[in-house]
Amino acid sequence: MEHFTTLVRALAREHPRAQFVILGDHGDHPLGHAIAAAVPQQCLNLCGQTTLLEMVEWLRRCDLLITNDTGPMHAAAALGRPLAALFGPTEPRRTGPYGRSHQVLRLDLPCSPCLKPRCRYVHPEECLRALSPTQVLAHLQPYFA
Repeated sequence: MEHFTTLVRALAREHPRAQFVILGDHGDHPLGHAIAAAVPQQCLNLCGQTTLLEMVEWLRRCDLLITNDTGPMHAAAALGRPLAALFGPTEPRRTGPYGRSHQVLRLDLPCSPCLKPRCRYVHPEECLRALSPTQVLAHLQPYFA
């Protein structure tokens, strides 16, 4: 969560007119709240507040989705929306996203992809934690050119 917060702050600094919508289910609401608090004037936390059809409509309207390997990632890919997908324990060649306007960011660690729900690596969740906001921001630059 802190990486997403840092990323939103950096994007807001570089692109002061950008607006961020945070999507997720009810369980994601506290995380969405923490991310939205980073730049409250530019963020809207809709975690747990949309139906599936409303979430799809928000995805249809977005210029770029930054996401983990999630259902909304697949919906955005199906809609042909540009997206940057951050992968940890899952395998993008196996689980997508499929399409041309998608950027997959993944670290090549000896344990990844493990495809396990619980991390047993010596550095827990290193596959996600070591993917820094700075690295993600660098990969996003083509979307803002």
